[in-house]
Formats: sequence, structure tokens, C-alpha cells
Amino acid sequence: MSNYRFRRRRYRLITGLLVFVALGCMLYLFSRYRGYQEGIRIYDAIRSSITVEEPENPEREEDIRDILKDNLPGQAWIYCPGTPIDYPVMQSGDNLYYLTHFPDGRVNGNGSIFLDCRNTSDFTDDNSILYGHRMMNGTMFGGIAKYTSTAYYKRNPYFYLYTKDASYRVELFAGYVLDGGDSLPLRFAEEGQQAFIQEVKAKSKFQSDITPTMEDRLLTMITCDYEWNNARFALIGRLVPIV
Repeated sequence: MSNYRFRRRRYRLITGLLVFVALGCMLYLFSRYRGYQEGIRIYDAIRSSITVEEPENPEREEDIRDILKDNLPGQAWIYCPGTPIDYPVMQSGDNLYYLTHFPDGRVNGNGSIFLDCRNTSDFTDDNSILYGHRMMNGTMFGGIAKYTSTAYYKRNPYFYLYTKDASYRVELFAGYVLDGGDSLPLRFAEEGQQAFIQEVKAKSKFQSDITPTMEDRLLTMITCDYEWNNARFALIGRLVPIV
């Protein structure tokens, strides 16, 4: 009889534990879903005053500059036509704050797209670095890690960067996986830029005919990757002014 009572108590304990774990998982998934939905709502509201989709249309550039100058403390705007990437670019005194904060300062796991705190805010460094989360619903920088084939690259060869004073077509030329502990240069010593370009093109998951010159400024966009522990995916292009 004692064995029977022991088995019943063990059964109840295991059942209770499984119910507790199931409820915890449900709450976690619900919380993530709410976070995703809040991110969609917030960013849709931010971009709601943009009336034109064509990336090199002066009206779109003007709409974005109005947002940056009047309504948002952002430094720039990053856009990739045909993808969810259409976001303001923030910057703070460290590379942690905007991992967990919306542009308006509210806490959320979506975070913001942000410029490396060491970069100049006008994108005049040799290499400006943007960071963003790889969200499971494909938002934020979730689409960057899709650049693992030349076919996908050819369908989406350009990003667009709009600052408060200038607009650029970002002509992509390399995308590769790197370790999260690697430090990418912001400024190059003599001959350093060409060595960097050759290295990343050799590692690239796609093939591009574009080879930047020493006069070109670069834009690097980084998000998480799951090829190995602490991996990151870096997508790199050169900045070409839109006249």
C-alpha cells in the first residue's frame, strides 16, 4: 500500500511539474508574441507619414528627413525595398541601450536598429556599423541573414541609407559569418581598406561584381547568426550618394 501511495504522490508531482512547465512556456510565447506585435505597431506608426515607396524619390527622402528632424532623435534611416527593413537608425553612448529600447525609449526586446557608438553620426567614417536583432518573425534585421546565396543577392542588391543631410544607395558586395568577438575596423590605415575588402569578398556567401575603391565609404550591417555559438552575420556595402 505504501508503494501505491508513493507512486500516486510521484505521479501528482510529475503531473504538476509538467503543467507548471507548460504554463511557463505558454506565458513566454505569449509575451514574445505581444512584444512582436508591439514592435510592428510602433514602427508602423513611426513610418506612417512616409507617402512614397520608391527609394530614390525625393519625396520619400523629404518625408524621412521630416521624421528624423522633427519627431525622432534618430541619426538616419535604413531601407531595403521589398523586405521588412524600413527603420530609423538610432545611436547612444554605448552599444547596449538600443538592444532593448524602442526609439521613443520604451523597453522592448525588439530594440532598435542602431549605429555603433564609436562611429561619427554623419556616416563619414571609413566603415559605419549598424546592429539589429534577428527577430523570429523576420522583422528588424531578420532579413539580413538571407544573403547566403547569389540568387537572393541579385533580387535585393541594394539598401538605402537616408541621413539628415544626404541620401545613399548602399551597393552590397559581401555577406559572411563572423565570430561575435571579432572587432571590425571603423577607420582604415593605408592599404588596410583594400585588404579588408578582399578578405570579406573571399568569405562572402554570395558573389558580387562590385569592388569598392579606397575612396568609398562602407556600411556594415550586423545581426545574429546560428551557424555556431556566438556567430554573427555581416552584410557590407559601399555608400553611393544619390544626387
